[in-house]
Amino acid sequence: QGNTNGVAKGYIYGDGTFGSATSTYGAIISMREFKQDIVDASSQLADVKAAAAIMKKFRFKDDPEGPLQLGWIVDELQPICPGLIMESQLKDGTIRYGIKTSIAHQKAFKALGELIEVVEQQQKEIDELRQLIH
Repeated sequence: QGNTNGVAKGYIYGDGTFGSATSTYGAIISMREFKQDIVDASSQLADVKAAAAIMKKFRFKDDPEGPLQLGWIVDELQPICPGLIMESQLKDGTIRYGIKTSIAHQKAFKALGELIEVVEQQQKEIDELRQLIH
């Protein structure tokens, strides 16, 4: 639990879920003054499509009666989007792999923007064809 002036602002629960009073994860480091080499992001459609195709539903072994979760299996995601994989070493030296879900969200947001542009262009073409028919 994280506190500010005695008031709880963030938690890490036993199941690994992080909860925040503000939901502004790292917002300050998103400011332009902290960044350099800024360029437009490349297309993310292929990565997002491939990652979506391998999404799974599962339960964690330590909670066999728990709710079904939605997500990826690192072993399957790594060949598709290696940049989404993070490696952590535990105190005993064991290596664990996880998924940088915040980066996955950003990729999905970029892909959504690309799809919106496609839909808008298609709608424009449909409208133009309708005008020709009438």
